[in-house]
Amino acid sequence: MPSSSCNTPSVLDVREGFWTILFLKGIESSYKFFENKHIYDFSVLTHGEKMSKVKMNEGNSTRMEYLWPLRFAAGWMFLDGGLRKAVLKPEKLNPLSASFVGGKLVNFLPHAGPFKPFLLMTLENRVLDVTFLTAFSYLEIVVGLFLILGVLTRLAAFGALLMSAGFAPAYWLGSTCEDEWQIGALLVAGSLVLMLTASGRTWGFDSLLYRRFGDRALSRRLPLLKWIKLW
Repeated sequence: MPSSSCNTPSVLDVREGFWTILFLKGIESSYKFFENKHIYDFSVLTHGEKMSKVKMNEGNSTRMEYLWPLRFAAGWMFLDGGLRKAVLKPEKLNPLSASFVGGKLVNFLPHAGPFKPFLLMTLENRVLDVTFLTAFSYLEIVVGLFLILGVLTRLAAFGALLMSAGFAPAYWLGSTCEDEWQIGALLVAGSLVLMLTASGRTWGFDSLLYRRFGDRALSRRLPLLKWIKLW
């Protein structure tokens, strides 16, 4: 019997065709699902874009907006601390006044740790002592304002972290030692969170800087500074 010009498909061919169609349908359905759910391709996003586009915690719906109270509280504590010395009661920075805050450095000295040589040099030089306390007070004001307004938030939070951690050994000093420990611990933790989350890009001026300049670090060449972001 002569062979037919049409080849009859085998069972194996039918199975392969079925699984091919099923695979393509699966890809199509997956694409529509991700498109409708607005799920982003993390492989092409920078860290800053991830933080600005998606939720921090999908399960608990924790959004970047919820960090604003923490940013305001931490910023206000630094702003208030600087204003009370430099503006509201400037005699605290006057070495001839009984309210001069330089005396606190004497109490802090035994617990200064790695900062002890610097503080000892500062206490032995009255001009350097006043200059350091004045600069530190105005630095508190700048850091506080930047955190509240969301300007260079991550850099400001890095400075806040250094100041908070630097005085950590002396948080127990004074008549309100328990409160000082609690405040110090919260400032360290809060500053670290704000430095890592780029919260100033939400309800802050950092959103304008990010849209204009993108993600920026202190330095793109030095290994350590490239991880410290400006906003």
